[in-house]
Amino acid sequence: MLLVARAAVAAAPVAEMAQWAELARQRHPASRIAFGFIEQGLPSVREALGGLRAEGVGEVLIVPLLLPFEPSLRNSLGRMIARWRAADPAPWPTIRLGTGWAPETGAPSALLDRLVAAAVAAHPMPVETPKPEGSLVPAQHHRVLLCAGGPCTQAGALMLWQHLRARQDEWKLRQAGAGMMSCRTTCLGPCALAPVMQVWPDGTTYGGLDEAGVDAVLRGHVLGGQPVEALRYAPTGRKQRLRGENDL
Repeated sequence: MLLVARAAVAAAPVAEMAQWAELARQRHPASRIAFGFIEQGLPSVREALGGLRAEGVGEVLIVPLLLPFEPSLRNSLGRMIARWRAADPAPWPTIRLGTGWAPETGAPSALLDRLVAAAVAAHPMPVETPKPEGSLVPAQHHRVLLCAGGPCTQAGALMLWQHLRARQDEWKLRQAGAGMMSCRTTCLGPCALAPVMQVWPDGTTYGGLDEAGVDAVLRGHVLGGQPVEALRYAPTGRKQRLRGENDL
C-alpha cells in the first residue's frame, strides 16, 4: 500500500505521513506500507514505488490522502506511472489508484466532524500588528520556470516539479555556477509541447520533458551554459508538435 500526499517542505508533514503509515500498518498488518509525495518532498512517489517493487510486491494500492483529489492530479499521476513503466522493462506489480474520499460516502462524515471539533476547541488567533520586513534580491542568474497549466499538469508536470526541486537541492544549484532559482507558473503557451519548461534569462523553451530531460537541461544549460538542442523548441512562427509525434 502506498499512501500519497501532495507535498512536504518541512519535517512536520513528513512526520505526519509517517503516522498515517503506522496507522495503516496497524489496520493492515499483512501489507507492506510506504508513503510518498507527488509535488515536493521526500520520499517521492517514484522512490516509494521503487522501494515496493524492489521488495517484490505483486500489487500496489495507491491511497491518496488528499481533499479534494482533483481529476487532473489523478490523471497526471497515472500518466507519470505509465512513463516510468515504459522506461523500465523490469516486472511491475499491478497498480490500483484509489479515488480518495468522496463527500457523498459515509466515511468522510466522521472525519469532518472531528475536524470541526478540533477547530472549535482551538484557541482564538491573536490579533497582531504586522511588522515591516525586508527581503534580499536573489543573486542567482538562471530562472527555471516549469509550466503548471492544464495540459502540462495532465502530462505530469507536478511530478517533474518534485524532481526538479530535489535536483536543485541535491546538486546545490542555487550556489553552483551562476546560480539557479525555480518556480511553477501558469500557462507558458505552447501546450502541444507539454510538459513545458523555460530557462531564463535566455528565454529557451523545452518541451516533452521527463526526469531524464530535466536532468539534461540542468547539466547542459544551467551548469554548462549551453541550450540542449535535442530538447529545445525555438520560436519559428509556425505551430510545432513534439518531435516524436512528427515521426508518427
